[in-house]
Amino acid sequence: MKDYDQICSDISEGRFSPIYFLSGDEPYFIDRIAQLIESNALQDSQKDFNQVILYGRDSKMEDILGNARKFPVMSDRQVIVVREAQEMSDWRDSKKVQLLQQYLENLVPSTILVFCYKYKTLPAKSSIKGPIQKGGVLLETKKIYDSQIPKYIKGMLHEEGLKLTDKAVDVLFELVGNDIERLHNEIQKLKIIDDHDEIIDEKQIGKHIGLSNPFSIIDLHHSIAHKQVEKSFSMAFAMYKGEKSEVLPFISSLYRFFSRVIDAHKCGKKDPNGIKLALRVNYYQAQDLAAAIYNYPYDQVLSFFDHLLEADKSVKGVSEGHSNAHQITQELLSKIFFN
Repeated sequence: MKDYDQICSDISEGRFSPIYFLSGDEPYFIDRIAQLIESNALQDSQKDFNQVILYGRDSKMEDILGNARKFPVMSDRQVIVVREAQEMSDWRDSKKVQLLQQYLENLVPSTILVFCYKYKTLPAKSSIKGPIQKGGVLLETKKIYDSQIPKYIKGMLHEEGLKLTDKAVDVLFELVGNDIERLHNEIQKLKIIDDHDEIIDEKQIGKHIGLSNPFSIIDLHHSIAHKQVEKSFSMAFAMYKGEKSEVLPFISSLYRFFSRVIDAHKCGKKDPNGIKLALRVNYYQAQDLAAAIYNYPYDQVLSFFDHLLEADKSVKGVSEGHSNAHQITQELLSKIFFN
């Protein structure tokens, strides 16, 4: 993240490198840097002649480098962006890779060449890795772990001048998951809707992003963790009574919640403070995890994942199941509480 932040800062301040090789598992960061370069490197009037967008599946290394070696027209620089670069067949041809290596040894200073190489990274012994690092920017993005997401959300909120309660951050995470691009989009939505001087609570998150009802997914997690059977069924009935697709965020959030319960069992701590330190969660979450490991033995929690899979199949129509959200959630809760 420090590398990503520094790259974005440099671009925003007009400091560009002649080569960017953006790779790895998190496509949002790759796309964001490419967008920043496209937005900041050239004035709009210069883009017609000096900005070329290519796609890996349709591109050859010779053509890319041929464009890169051209001189800009009525501009100090030109921008060549290769989107979906991982789909280029030329990566499997050592002679074509050698062409890029030769270019890297004699970079054209007036060209900004950007490769968006998603879901993969260069091999450790790649012949082009060292030259890229020497002459430009090599970024290898990684997926952010679920345990890191709340902290990441708080960082995004700080950048946008927004304030959320801890519970609201948890609700946002449970509704959106670890989809970084969607998290950014939802935070932008909050930025437009809410007064920056006010602290946003979980009800506002539910209103603007999730289901519009008196409860949140976090409230339902709490009642399940504490084995409040009647309350859980009542809340689920209020929250999920329409289309089957409404249940998918709930199933995903329960998967993450019970994964944390498994981690809590494994860490050997039973009190909220111990769990908080061991798993690096907030105290509110630690209280629920402490209740869950008391109410649900380890082996029973493992069986819950089969129930979640069946519910997911019912929602997606893969297996025969109930026809609406209410029935699916009621059956899922019955299996959790009574099986």
